[in-house]
Amino acid sequence: MSPLALLLHTWRLRRVRRAFATLNRRLAAYERAYGTGAFRLTDGDLRTAGITRKAE
Repeated sequence: MSPLALLLHTWRLRRVRRAFATLNRRLAAYERAYGTGAFRLTDGDLRTAGITRKAE
C-alpha cells in the first residue's frame, strides 16, 4: 500500500471511530433520559429485515 493510501485509510478509520463514539454517547444520553434502550428489535423486525437469530 502506498504511503498516501495508508494515510487516507488511517484518516478514514479515525473518522469512523469518532462517528461511532458520538453515536454511542448519544445513545447513552437517550437511555439515561428515557430509562430504556433506544430501541429493541423483535423477532418480527429481524424477519422483516431478512435476518435470523443465530442458534446457540
